[in-house]
Amino acid sequence: MDNELKEMMIASGVEEKSSTPFIHRKCKKDKNDNRREGMIVIAAVNLGTRYSSFAYTFRDELDKVREPSVPCNVIYKQWTSGSDAGFFSHKTPTCLLLNPAGNFDSFGYPAEEKYCALMNDNVHNGWKFFKHFKTILLNEKNLSKDMMIPDDQNTMFKAIDVFAFSLKFIKDELRKDLQKTGYDIKESEIQWVINIPAILNHRSRQFIRVAAEQAGMTRNQLEFALESEAAAVYVKEFMAAKQKVKADEQVLVPFPAGTQFMVLDLGGKFVNLKV
Repeated sequence: MDNELKEMMIASGVEEKSSTPFIHRKCKKDKNDNRREGMIVIAAVNLGTRYSSFAYTFRDELDKVREPSVPCNVIYKQWTSGSDAGFFSHKTPTCLLLNPAGNFDSFGYPAEEKYCALMNDNVHNGWKFFKHFKTILLNEKNLSKDMMIPDDQNTMFKAIDVFAFSLKFIKDELRKDLQKTGYDIKESEIQWVINIPAILNHRSRQFIRVAAEQAGMTRNQLEFALESEAAAVYVKEFMAAKQKVKADEQVLVPFPAGTQFMVLDLGGKFVNLKV
């Protein structure tokens, strides 16, 4: 187990030698509790217009008693580009590559790099490369599970499958990361939270839900979080403000009740504002 990840796991109250039953004892309460109470992992998924990512934390980490300004430990995916620079990032491009048969090949940096190589060798015909496909969620009039969208070569393909392939890749990557922790965590013990722009209407949100279910995210384990509201809650709960206690001394304290602030999210396509 990676040392940094191991430290995060131990800090979350889970011994390396302990397994799922220990977490169950700590997490699972009355059967009528909120559905999150029975989950071991809370996973956040961001399928963005230009970049995508995921992060997760353990349920018992959320239950810890801590200072208001101390957030819980969150584990992020480290994506690596295939360029000579080989830089690391918490995000990967929202690009999907399907083979000529319409089956999944790759997502993110690998999809970009493979399609570029295919083009350089002039053998890309028939391959299906998609990027910036999230923008169709603004097309309320024509949005449906049967809607078709063009790939890079203007070949039409079902939009719902493009979203489902992408979400399934992210889901599978998160499952791989969880397996590296050494814990036997089942898919039924993961709560999925997909963040979405507040501008999306009910039709667009239902479209994402159908795609997520097609990707294997069970309906009763799936939630949406509005991006701007999630950011506002984070600021409210964990950001601090300077408060003067003496003429030459200041301390950091959580925002007092009644404080107003604005969260502005300038995304790849959407601009979200929350006050």
